[in-house]
Amino acid sequence: MTVTRRNVHEMAGIVDFAAAHQVSNVHFLWLFKKGHADESLFVDPDSIFSSLKAAQDRAEEAGVKIDNIEILRTQVFSCPGTRYDLGNAGWQSLAIGPDGYIYPTPALVYTEDMRCGSIRDGLRQVWENSPVLSAVRNASLDSSDNYRENPFRYMTGGGDIDHSYLHSGQIVADDPYAELYTKIAKWLIVREARRYITDGYPAIRLKMGEKLGECPIEGSAVFFTHSNCVLSLPGHDIHTQVNRFYAGVAEGTREDILNPICYDEQLIAHIPKEMRYRSYGCGSPVLEAGIRQGETVVDLGSGTGIECFIAGKLTGPQGRVIGIDMGAAMLAVAERTKAHVVHSLSYDNISFKKAFLENLPLDDGSVDLVISNCVLNLSPDKRQVFQEIFRVLKPGGRLVISDITYDQDIPLEIQYNETLRGECIGGALRYHDLFGLLNDLGFSECRIVSGYPYRTVRGYDFYSITYQAVKPSENERPVFYDFPDFDSVMAEVKREPTCACFLSPEKQPQKKEPMSEHEPHRSGCMVCGAELIYSGTNRDSLCHYCGLTLPANVSCANGHFVCDSCHSADAVEIIKLVCLNSREADAVALMQTIRSHPRFRINGPEHHSLVPAVILTALRNIGNDITDEQIITAVQRGQTVAGGACAFLGACGAAIGAGIAISVLTGANPYDGEKRQFVQQATQKVLEEISSYNAPRCCQRDSWLALQAASVILKEKLGKLMIASRSLVCKQFTKNKECILNRCPLWPREK
Repeated sequence: MTVTRRNVHEMAGIVDFAAAHQVSNVHFLWLFKKGHADESLFVDPDSIFSSLKAAQDRAEEAGVKIDNIEILRTQVFSCPGTRYDLGNAGWQSLAIGPDGYIYPTPALVYTEDMRCGSIRDGLRQVWENSPVLSAVRNASLDSSDNYRENPFRYMTGGGDIDHSYLHSGQIVADDPYAELYTKIAKWLIVREARRYITDGYPAIRLKMGEKLGECPIEGSAVFFTHSNCVLSLPGHDIHTQVNRFYAGVAEGTREDILNPICYDEQLIAHIPKEMRYRSYGCGSPVLEAGIRQGETVVDLGSGTGIECFIAGKLTGPQGRVIGIDMGAAMLAVAERTKAHVVHSLSYDNISFKKAFLENLPLDDGSVDLVISNCVLNLSPDKRQVFQEIFRVLKPGGRLVISDITYDQDIPLEIQYNETLRGECIGGALRYHDLFGLLNDLGFSECRIVSGYPYRTVRGYDFYSITYQAVKPSENERPVFYDFPDFDSVMAEVKREPTCACFLSPEKQPQKKEPMSEHEPHRSGCMVCGAELIYSGTNRDSLCHYCGLTLPANVSCANGHFVCDSCHSADAVEIIKLVCLNSREADAVALMQTIRSHPRFRINGPEHHSLVPAVILTALRNIGNDITDEQIITAVQRGQTVAGGACAFLGACGAAIGAGIAISVLTGANPYDGEKRQFVQQATQKVLEEISSYNAPRCCQRDSWLALQAASVILKEKLGKLMIASRSLVCKQFTKNKECILNRCPLWPREK
């Protein structure tokens, strides 16, 4: 409906008409002052705003959306730093008029001054050379005197260029409806802030970034507004994106987002083995929560139900567990698994409900404990979720949440990335914002229970934390906290995931010596350079750097022992730095670049991460679709291969590293027999090449052989070219006492 002075009072009636005919969206057009639409039909922004508010009230009652409101809602409720600067005309769209001329927008057709060129000249010629399009693209709110004093200018985006031009002949800043857009923006903010309750204490009611409408689909910091002629775009709201992401991983397995926490066999014996592998998350709130017999426990974003099934056992037959998820695919898997769990437990205290976390189907004060594992970051309205948690908790009830956080400025291209939002990274709250929000809503005793470094994305560090908060008892006032420096908190609570660990978790550090105090030796003992002595059996040894006492079978002639983690600490960061930033396409050249670093040792377990990282990087750099996250996953898997594996475990870490790369590339997992067999056979072929030499370990030689063998396997079996042809002549033989000299393929040959 085009709104005029004659029909502005009918806007609410249009909503009623739409609802009666099952129409989900209504779109109002603002009148262009053009042709027969003269000043007599123009309606002022105040009158439109009054009628639009009444129409919105009616729309909310009827379940109808008004596009004009929803589009501005998306722009207002966005991440801090987001700027909307005019529309996409001339950037993403053009209009071709019946007269054969090209224009920036349909509304400007027949406007002679806005002709971009003739269709006879060809679209490309006009697109690249039109002075009119150049003027449109150079227009910005930055250069507008009219908008400079408007603090909402980058939220509203400055209106339509066609409204502005038809009104005054100016491309920017004279849209006659600009005041209307600002009024709507202010109204939306005030309405949203009034939804949140603060019980008489100082608190923030609303903060930018806590609520998101939808993710913009273009740009990295500056975005286009939608034309008023365009309907709101479906499928870009956060709920739809997240649901789409997790529907795709409900039946399959995404190993890179699987929970790294291991559960004691006694806690999961009642869960079918094939389902234990499909637990997505980043921590163990169900273990940290101290669940007591008879408690009512709610798991938000319960997914396939693993935490619910564990909680069901812990709370016992007198307790109650409720899993809530919005995804039908996840709930279907959980319900199928529940039948086996109930049979094993011999009682049924678990139920699942389909709902959004922002609107929990639970009574006030009915829950003892709310847990959630890496889900709340997925919500587009985090303040509303935490307010709902506060509502359903009993006085004295608690929340225990595992999720991702950070403590540095994160670029918008990470925050708006659909995949990273699905992985709980894009939607993460910064540490102080998260705990400030808990304070605002009245929670007490807020603290981080445990945490660990989770992932590095494009050079930015993200952390998994498990935190708790308590709803104060009746008549008890909340206690507010000033949260300390994030690094200090993490140093105190840091606890690494316990899956695939070589270390015994109960052993505690006894001393520490920072590795940076002394430049480590590149061969022999890192501490003093003395010869390493291997024994046939393990004995408890104290790591010179971190102070952990660990079973070990190697030390130097002077008695120094360095654990695998300290041995490869600097080297792993070097691998990441090179592989995530280099555009080198030759795997051997990448290996040489990494190994030439003065803090990268000649031999050591760091090579177990080097091999898979350079394979994936080389493939990415010639055009294969490989992400930073896949490379980091390969590095992390390589870190789990113990030093000396070539003899003590019977498989060289370089060969295993090649297998790791192929596993990441193919998406192999323990339940996919075909891929599992292929990865094992590939590793075997690489190992055959390395073991064909009767020689002591040499990580340079073995890594080079692994790259050559992997190159052949990738080409023959997967049809992928991996370049590994850079000439490599050994220059380290004088530092390697065990060098096999001219029997080595890298030995310098006479020309």
